[in-house]
Amino acid sequence: MTTNAIVTTPAIQRLATARAAVVKAAAAAQAAHDAHSNLLVKLADAQARADESLSDFRSGKIDEATSALRKAIADADAKDLQKMINDSAENLAQLNDASNGAMLAEANAKVAELYEQRVEEGSRLEAIISEIESKLLDAVVERYRVQAEIDPDSLKWMKIYKPSPALDELVRRGRVPGF
Repeated sequence: MTTNAIVTTPAIQRLATARAAVVKAAAAAQAAHDAHSNLLVKLADAQARADESLSDFRSGKIDEATSALRKAIADADAKDLQKMINDSAENLAQLNDASNGAMLAEANAKVAELYEQRVEEGSRLEAIISEIESKLLDAVVERYRVQAEIDPDSLKWMKIYKPSPALDELVRRGRVPGF
């Protein structure tokens, strides 16, 4: 029976937490934006009602007292709504800042996670290089032993193993091929 284990690291966990925070902050900001938009619509409606009361008075649909009462109610509603809009705008600014902070934290967590992946990959490659180097040295020693059995007088190093020019450049001068 095989199991597929999910590998998590601290960096992956921080990234997941940061992404969840971005989603939460975005949802809160969206809800606040929606509420703010609704307040703006209500303000426009209140202002339209105030304008309509004057228009109805001028056209003779309603008397002056009814017009004044409707306009006063609409103006009071508009004033209350404007205060709510101002408070909502401050809340929106805070939520937008929180959302931006969450996105920055997510970006930083992603960079850290990528760095962790690269470090892990570097360690894996270092182990492969060490294994290959060990096998190379074992093969050279075995080649030397075989050559010693064939002709002990011909044990010159360069006749037993000569590294490729690329490997020679890497070992002698520290020049990585292709870079």
